[in-house]
Amino acid sequence: MRAMRYHEFGGPECLREDVVGRPSPAADEVLVELAATSVNPADWQLGAGYGRGRFDLPMPFTPGMDFAGVVREVGTEVTRLAIGDRVFGAALIARSGTYAEFVTTPAAIIAHAPKSLPLHIAAAVPLAALTAWEATLDALQRGTRGHHRVLIHGGAGGTGTFAIQFAKQCGAHVIATSSARNHDLLRSLGADEVVDYRTARFEDVVDPVDAVFDLVGGDVPLRSIPLIREGGVLASIVALPPDTQAKLEALAGHHDVRLSYVNMSVKRDLAVLSEIARRLDTGALEVVISEMLPLTQAPEALAASRTGHVRGKIVLMVRSLE
Repeated sequence: MRAMRYHEFGGPECLREDVVGRPSPAADEVLVELAATSVNPADWQLGAGYGRGRFDLPMPFTPGMDFAGVVREVGTEVTRLAIGDRVFGAALIARSGTYAEFVTTPAAIIAHAPKSLPLHIAAAVPLAALTAWEATLDALQRGTRGHHRVLIHGGAGGTGTFAIQFAKQCGAHVIATSSARNHDLLRSLGADEVVDYRTARFEDVVDPVDAVFDLVGGDVPLRSIPLIREGGVLASIVALPPDTQAKLEALAGHHDVRLSYVNMSVKRDLAVLSEIARRLDTGALEVVISEMLPLTQAPEALAASRTGHVRGKIVLMVRSLE
């Protein structure tokens, strides 16, 4: 099968097309033929070596976690899924990467794909939506005291577009930051207020909130803490340098703010993924896609993701299965 693989740690230019053997599923796994995958920041971060010491990534390795496709083989212990099922999910890091024609992954973390969506659209959903669900709903349901004003930094990205929708569905008043060109999009997704980070400092124009979801990093979490009411939460998916992390923890303690971290090891929860599929089928969720490219253009897609200015998701098309 074809696969895009890193042969050394580095930038997207280190990714190249190879022909490799098709994997076989273990007893608890299924083999999925991919219609598409999609790009997450974790894909180029792992390729750049950010996960060394934490994840075992022997060279060469295939990046990618999102996938949607059709089950072609099932392991001997798998009973919930059958050959021919349309499925989607987020593969586990350091197992089988999804920048390939086939992937093996535990059946326990794969859901039936939304019936109303083409597979290449469903491929843009899993990791971003699971991350947004875990961070946003955790913050709103368990981390606040019922006021439910939430500030989402980086609202136009893949995770941010889902976070806005989930927060709104929880009944929150949603404020989101983005460049002005994305304001209409964010309002259409449910944002009550939008802030152009290029022309205004959010701390100067946003009233106190109960939760902040940081998808940006840098000095944004430090600037956000004073905006959060006592007992609130700052949820972040961005790894910070140790000195910045120490400052953030001290500042959060001073303001009685809980810190919550959601990263590339976000829980692959079958029940949650199935609920996300249900909401997609009812029209309660919108998937935002900026571009669809062939798998061989993965280096260009990763380079675009590294800029931090992609609207929604970039989908990598593998083959037509519908």
